[in-house]
Amino acid sequence: MVELLEQIRKCYKTNKKDKALYKKILKAYFRYLTDKFPVKYKSEKADDVAKEKGIPLYKMTWQNQTKWDKKRELFHYEHCNPISELIEDVLETNRKIEDIIKDDYVCWILKTEDEKLNKKGFRSERRKYGGWEECYKKCEIEILDNKEEN
Repeated sequence: MVELLEQIRKCYKTNKKDKALYKKILKAYFRYLTDKFPVKYKSEKADDVAKEKGIPLYKMTWQNQTKWDKKRELFHYEHCNPISELIEDVLETNRKIEDIIKDDYVCWILKTEDEKLNKKGFRSERRKYGGWEECYKKCEIEILDNKEEN
């Protein structure tokens, strides 16, 4: 994982005219990567709805979401740190790749909560507003760890 992103960074530094291509590759890669790990967080409201409907959010990934949310109308697979910011970190900073990968995690929220984030301008930029946790607070989205309930 690390080696691939380091290679992309190196290629970009020598050929910045293909930035759109590198962004497309990185976007696909980060989407692929996030579905390889358990979803780290869930919103309190998403948890309430999931419990009401008997949906095990701790088992749900983007790949299998339609098993419980047929048309993806209820839950949103939310990248806490927007992929666009992770891409910029790879291409435009010297930040350690390992640290960038650690920041790639997702949260199950409701579609209505995603709409709030987008309306406030937090879709692709969160750092300049204090980070993802601050943006969630501004949208009144309470976050819980996403783990199996006993």
